[in-house]
Amino acid sequence: MLAQPLAARIVVVDADAGRARLCADVISTHATGAWAEGFGTDELAGALVEAADGAVCVCEDGRLPLEIVRHLRARLGASARAALVVVVPADRPGLAEEALRAGATDVLLRSPGYLEQLPVVVRAALIRAAANASRATQEDSWRDQIRQLSSELAETRALADRLEGIAQTDALTGLGNRRAMDARLGEQFSAACRHDLDLSVLQIDLDALKSVNDGLGHAAGDELLKCAADAIRATLRRSDFAARVGGDEFVVVLPHTDAARAKLVADRIIAAFAGVSLRVREELETHRRRTGVIHVLGGWSGARRESELGLSAGVASRRASGASSSAGLLAYADQALYAAKHQQPGTCRVFQPVMVVGEAAAKAA
Repeated sequence: MLAQPLAARIVVVDADAGRARLCADVISTHATGAWAEGFGTDELAGALVEAADGAVCVCEDGRLPLEIVRHLRARLGASARAALVVVVPADRPGLAEEALRAGATDVLLRSPGYLEQLPVVVRAALIRAAANASRATQEDSWRDQIRQLSSELAETRALADRLEGIAQTDALTGLGNRRAMDARLGEQFSAACRHDLDLSVLQIDLDALKSVNDGLGHAAGDELLKCAADAIRATLRRSDFAARVGGDEFVVVLPHTDAARAKLVADRIIAAFAGVSLRVREELETHRRRTGVIHVLGGWSGARRESELGLSAGVASRRASGASSSAGLLAYADQALYAAKHQQPGTCRVFQPVMVVGEAAAKAA
């Protein structure tokens, strides 16, 4: 007697219906909790097998009815989640391999005493099938969990990328911010030194932003900053990088670019800004005429009014300036910008070492 009840329904199939019922009686008697029914092959119905937890196929003498075995396996399930025991003639052990290939869970030789072994083999097959089903269910659960974790990980990475992008983006203009600029300029300067390539930096300043904020309001000033960003963005290559690093200050990093070509880029940006900022400039001029207020750029002795909005730019290249660090290169570009704003706003100046000498001499005087 089997100590552990199986609580399983078994279908026994044999060409000899009487022998099928005998095998079913043996299984039902010696496997507590198992209920087996025997059928001849001509009595077999698919619904009977689909409702069962397992099946026993007793082969005819001399041949293996593979079509019956395959039919039973298909009805029980394509995987080994339900038991399928095939009984083969004792003088044809080679049929055992064919039965296993056809989907059998286990094989029993029909030798003297096989009826005593049959309940034990069926029970073992049911246990293995139950273990397979449990393992398959657990694997399905693990796969579902892995898919869910993978999806959550992808969402977390996407969120991290978005947050990183936000952390390195200027909210108003969509350009990079100072943090992003410092990182990119440092990377590009190291690469330029390593491969002996040139690298240029533009320092760009928006002239007379305060006049726009005071005369037309900060919304107009923000629009002007966006215009400057659009002019910069429209002029650059994919490999270039632009950032807003202060209220009205922008920095552009130009890899593989010498000073002369960088100045051309700066001139194009200045010209592009003149076009996209036309409406704001006209509004500021109208405001000036209505109020009678004329703002003069401090430090410049010319007659240019602040209402004549524009961009001023300074250029510094690694080779021409001899800069030994990214911070030094940025400082040289800033000196060139200072020269442009105080000599002729709305233009671009290229850094020359004489600028450092001249500034030092002026301070000494």
